Amino acid sequence: MSVKVSVTCDDDEVQRDLSRIGRGPTPSAHLRFDQILTSQFQRTQFVVHVITGSLRASGTHESHSPKGHGWEGKIAYGGPLLYSAADPGPPRNPGRYAIYEFTKATDETYDHNWIRAADLDRRSGAYAEAITSWMRDEL
Repeated sequence: MSVKVSVTCDDDEVQRDLSRIGRGPTPSAHLRFDQILTSQFQRTQFVVHVITGSLRASGTHESHSPKGHGWEGKIAYGGPLLYSAADPGPPRNPGRYAIYEFTKATDETYDHNWIRAADLDRRSGAYAEAITSWMRDEL
């Protein structure tokens, strides 16, 4: 006695999904990623150490699609001032000051590392949620 088993699979839907994912995030997914990036930047602005205002004024955030696919976002401090720093004094060199603040040790009253203080690592779940929604074709 012999048994012959044949299994066929229609992978058209899988191929469509892989093709869609290969094209990269949709415009609505980009918008969601940008919203998350903006909220993270605002969080860093809230916790950045302010003496002269120069460091806060040097903060920027931006996003783009490399080669038309994907999404990349960046938060940076230490470049040119985007607005005049407020009193109490003359602006410091925001690049050197950003490095100084970023490498300073934490003490019990203030976390001088404002990127760490912004808790961005714990907030990465928002990106995971947005990516999952996009992959499910909900965005």
